[in-house]
Amino acid sequence: MLPRAAAVAMLAAAGLLAGCERAPAEQRLRETISAMQEAAENGDRGAFMDRVDDNFGGQRGQFDRRSLDSILRIQLMTHQNITSTITDLNLTLMDTRATTTMKVLVTGGPRAWLPENAEFLDVTAGWVDTDDGWRLISADWR
Repeated sequence: MLPRAAAVAMLAAAGLLAGCERAPAEQRLRETISAMQEAAENGDRGAFMDRVDDNFGGQRGQFDRRSLDSILRIQLMTHQNITSTITDLNLTLMDTRATTTMKVLVTGGPRAWLPENAEFLDVTAGWVDTDDGWRLISADWR
């Protein structure tokens, strides 16, 4: 039989190891999408772009990561307030890759309660799960 101190140490180590486990992939992806949404609404272009992969391709190859950054910069400069509502979010997980489809209502303008512009987008996005978390690798919207 193990001495009591050794048993307590093993249980503590097991607890620490359990605490180091990563959250389930779907939960982490949902959290990434939510964080990107919040970053865009807060005007934090850097935090948004931190989740975009260097090899990003959008609109079937028409946009790269730099183009997406420019689009976001222009939108943030043009609209004092940006809000977004995501609905119908569907995730398809495949090992270290994922595809999401969602509907996104984006509004912008000088006032939060009366938007100057509104656009309803159907978005399909590709994701890759890395050591640093989920990263956006592709997006197509219409």
